[in-house]
Amino acid sequence: MDPNGRTVGWLNTASSLTALNQIKVSVGFDRPNHRWADVNGDGLVDFIWVDKHTGNVEFWENNWFTPSIGSSMNWIGYPSS
Repeated sequence: MDPNGRTVGWLNTASSLTALNQIKVSVGFDRPNHRWADVNGDGLVDFIWVDKHTGNVEFWENNWFTPSIGSSMNWIGYPSS
């Protein structure tokens, strides 16, 4: 992960390791506050950013391998309100 949150990834399957290149574009948030977790229970890892001062959360749901905006994966954003 780059300092601004741009992320590249690899897919590890039982038989191979495949480079996915960029999987998440930068959204301008700092790297130390990003988290990866399955937030919605669908078995896919989601992308989370937590504001260290307020606790507000920005969340991007993993929409699997639908290329979008220069990334090999698609993310549906849910900004904090």
